[in-house]
Amino acid sequence: MPDDTLSGLEDARYGRLPRRRRSLSSGGAIFHLHARTGSRSKGQSARAAAAYIQRAGEYHRDQADELLYTESGHMPAWAAAEPTTYWDAADLHERANGRLFKRVEVALPLALTETEQRALAVGFAHHLTDGEALPYTLAIHAGNGTNPHCHLLISERTNDGLERAPEQWFRRYNAAAPEQGGARKTEALKPKAWLEEARAAWAAQTNQALERAGHAVRIDHRSLAAQGVERLPGVHLGPDVQAMEARGVETERGAEQSRRAQVNAALAQEQAELAALEREHAAAAGSGRPSRWATVKARVGAWMSREQEPPASPAPPPPPAENVPERGVSAPETQPAAAGAAPPRPAPAAVARDPRVEERIRQIEDPEQRARAEAALATLRAEVAAQQQEREQRARERARGRERDDFDLER
Repeated sequence: MPDDTLSGLEDARYGRLPRRRRSLSSGGAIFHLHARTGSRSKGQSARAAAAYIQRAGEYHRDQADELLYTESGHMPAWAAAEPTTYWDAADLHERANGRLFKRVEVALPLALTETEQRALAVGFAHHLTDGEALPYTLAIHAGNGTNPHCHLLISERTNDGLERAPEQWFRRYNAAAPEQGGARKTEALKPKAWLEEARAAWAAQTNQALERAGHAVRIDHRSLAAQGVERLPGVHLGPDVQAMEARGVETERGAEQSRRAQVNAALAQEQAELAALEREHAAAAGSGRPSRWATVKARVGAWMSREQEPPASPAPPPPPAENVPERGVSAPETQPAAAGAAPPRPAPAAVARDPRVEERIRQIEDPEQRARAEAALATLRAEVAAQQQEREQRARERARGRERDDFDLER
């Protein structure tokens, strides 16, 4: 998840991140969109879901996550005045294995005002429902002022304008005589492609709202890998976990988020140092001065190429320049680099798995140099293994997250 900024990560007391405030210094926007389906076969309730997001019924005393705004749209005539009756009727009349609703949750940008957040959420609801006039109910929660978000319940029954009583509305659709059957169920919300389109649309509409409000911050719905970002995704804490952390109660999710934040801070520092080295190298290449980057690469190339020629490549390297030292860099390194071009770097995982690296290390004559090289290779392999374990752990967490509801719909 393009989720969390790195500012303020040094404050990790109680094993948790500092609470975000309404400030552009903390980024002002994160990407979060989660969708799931509620069905009777899973024991879920449309009435309970609507009451929860609107803080109604048994949830009206829940002040931990203040309700800021709610509205409904595309309701049939019998539910237009009181939309809650629509979700009650869904529980009563939908078939036993029927899908009751599609629920979408999005994080609203802190950089926007409450009025701008409301306009963004309502516009997105219309984007998802207007095409087939799908009944919906949305609710915006304050999230303790640090995590504003919107819940959206969407019915799959299309409102075609025909008058139907509640018990008829949820019957099977009659294509030959629509007025005699129930409201038609859309198939548009089922494919995975719909979720991908919804994620892209939310990112696009959010960025447009941020641009209109004069903010430079943007969100991206793509994965970190697709963006080419070397960073661990943030852990979505949710209002319940945030409330516990605010009271000083340590949680597993909060501790994991703090750990990932510390790793990301270290990665950011390393990336900044590497970028500085690459800029220095580019500047030195234009002036003819050696840079620290070139010096390090020359030393590495010296011991890796000692007493063994590099493997043949499809394009043979040019002949070495005159007066090259015995243990100098390989021929391609002697060519001047173009100004502004960063030197190519092999992927760490590829280096760790390459058997030629281990073979070259064994051929180093100097025991001290050979020991340092072996230690460096062992460290690299340990880091690659740790990254692989991290990816596998994230995959397991995503799998568990798809099966976990944020609240109990059965009570």
